[in-house]
Amino acid sequence: MSADKTPTVADKSLSGYIVTSGLHALLEAVAAEIRTVPLVNKHGIRVLPEYAGDMYNQMNRVINKQLSLLVMVALETANKGNESIVPWLKDVRLQVHVYEGVLMNESSSGTRVPALAVAERVCARLHNYQPPASASLTEPQPLFLSAERTLGLNADESQPMKGMVCYTARFRTSTCICSNDD
Repeated sequence: MSADKTPTVADKSLSGYIVTSGLHALLEAVAAEIRTVPLVNKHGIRVLPEYAGDMYNQMNRVINKQLSLLVMVALETANKGNESIVPWLKDVRLQVHVYEGVLMNESSSGTRVPALAVAERVCARLHNYQPPASASLTEPQPLFLSAERTLGLNADESQPMKGMVCYTARFRTSTCICSNDD
């Protein structure tokens, strides 16, 4: 299985849109960085941002034992704080979900890499990660591990009766809204 070679340039046009979002650019930059983790790259583990058009189908492939591991980069919350109208979000929280179809993953056709091992590598790689600046991500700030619920089994996303577990790593950053007047 080869690694997901989806283009990861932060400024790429998404799904035919003519305008990009700073938040999309942040998700894409983080997904690209995760793809460089040796364990992820070596085993061809698919890494997708939450807005990928086929996310629902990818999740079903994990549940239906056709895909052993899937990593999804998503926004948790974004808050502007107590200020009035500001051009930047002050508290952006990201989640990296690592889904594992356990039976498929442990079989000879799976990666045989547990989701928790991938989640740990993601934590190590992304803590203090500085996303690159781009036209849509004009003043990126470093990512830091979240102070609460940093890494753990995600009971809401896991489906143990269907053989799927999900570990979630949480990060925080700020200042990623696109301020360019297109």
